[in-house]
Amino acid sequence: MDNVDLQAGAIYACLKDHLPLPNTFRLLDIQVSLNGATVIGIPEVHSRGEGKQKYYYAGGFQRIQLSELREWLMQGLIKPSNLQLPPFWMMSDEQLTVRFSRTKNSEDRPKALKTRDFKWSLIEPIVPPPLGTGAIPPNLSYLDSLVTERAKAAGVSPGQVFDALHRFYAFHCLTNSLLPNRLGRCGNPGKKRVGKNSKLGRKNTAAKLGDDEQRGLMLTHDDIQNIEDAFQLIGPGTTSKDAYDLMGRMFYKSGNEYKNGVVMPQLLPKHLRPTYDEFMYRGTQSVADGGATRRIMGEGKWLRDFRPLSGTATDGVAAIGQTGSVDASPIDVHTVSITNPCQPIGVGRAVFVRDVYSGLLVGWSLSINNPKAEDAKLAILRAAESKKNQLKKYGLNFPESDFPSIFFSRYHSDNGELRCKDAMFSIGDELKRSIEYVPSRRADLNSPSETGHQLRHKTLDQKLPGATFGRQRVRLLDELTHSV
Repeated sequence: MDNVDLQAGAIYACLKDHLPLPNTFRLLDIQVSLNGATVIGIPEVHSRGEGKQKYYYAGGFQRIQLSELREWLMQGLIKPSNLQLPPFWMMSDEQLTVRFSRTKNSEDRPKALKTRDFKWSLIEPIVPPPLGTGAIPPNLSYLDSLVTERAKAAGVSPGQVFDALHRFYAFHCLTNSLLPNRLGRCGNPGKKRVGKNSKLGRKNTAAKLGDDEQRGLMLTHDDIQNIEDAFQLIGPGTTSKDAYDLMGRMFYKSGNEYKNGVVMPQLLPKHLRPTYDEFMYRGTQSVADGGATRRIMGEGKWLRDFRPLSGTATDGVAAIGQTGSVDASPIDVHTVSITNPCQPIGVGRAVFVRDVYSGLLVGWSLSINNPKAEDAKLAILRAAESKKNQLKKYGLNFPESDFPSIFFSRYHSDNGELRCKDAMFSIGDELKRSIEYVPSRRADLNSPSETGHQLRHKTLDQKLPGATFGRQRVRLLDELTHSV
């Protein structure tokens, strides 16, 4: 086997426990004439116990016969590997100063850099050139014998010199590998802490005067969860201020009231709501795990109606505004003329545009008898625009924010209103959107709009006079007189 198969400086992984090698190691040097090689174990992450700070420890230098390494590599007992380094190890001193300095003065050197420089001063006299100022050893494992004398000269324990020396060579002679382990983290990693007797920011005037009730809200885990859910609303068209206001209207209100003909939420007092600074601080630490909609809906409703099941319309849908369903829904009421009850007018039908992920109705179009492609396109247009005029037209005193404006990138439809050349050309070619038609006899692929017909009939139109309750029958004259 050629020498190029083993490269100095490369990282290898040991696949068998019986080999006298660390799990992951770096090949430091190769001495062909002496049939020897020097390796060092890559520091592994250890923990002193649950909830304790993690630490790194690198094993010492180790001499291995070069022929054995070649044989193990050829047999597949070891293989080349990679190592993921912290991103701040690649930063310059100026970048580290800007990121980790606790003062606005750029001349103040962060404590982490001072610690790194101190560790480098411990090993620089024994590290061979060109990196250090020490003498050239026969091999790098010889450096371990110089640690004790160097520790006495520096007035530190040998363990500090061993740790700095081994980490330096294990991480490819990077000086920034000597930075403290805690750099880039605050507190116990992986756990969020909630203050018990303190709150974010300085004390307000009420707290300084001794009024503990007005000092502000002490955030609990539920408050932090509300902030993280509302923070996910920030996006195109929704600023951080808008998301903060929506959080207050959803989670921190005592009820609703009619004000100037509009339903407005009654927000709790300011000292019972999170501040905007707390919203920004906690929100930036949140992770978009897709659980906000699930928690707002409730576990039962989510599992019953909206969980993504393989092979259904919700399969692959992970966000609001991704996919919309278009479907027409008739009413079980035959309308007749006011002047002549024997003169039928037709059956009212509505075309709804519904968000598949959340179930929100964002657009609609009303018509008599069978809806056409124009009605479906009108519903898609109204779903993408403001609902202010529509709410005013029908006398509905609902906040405009309850009906978001969404222009979906994909639409689900049955073989009805959108199954024509006009709809395909308008939506596909002109608007550059896609239409997915549900195959016949595949009810499992229907959108959630299809499952809501019966519920709407029972709760709305079947309570009106003249309802047919879904049955087709010949209506008599006395029944027509009681129709709407």
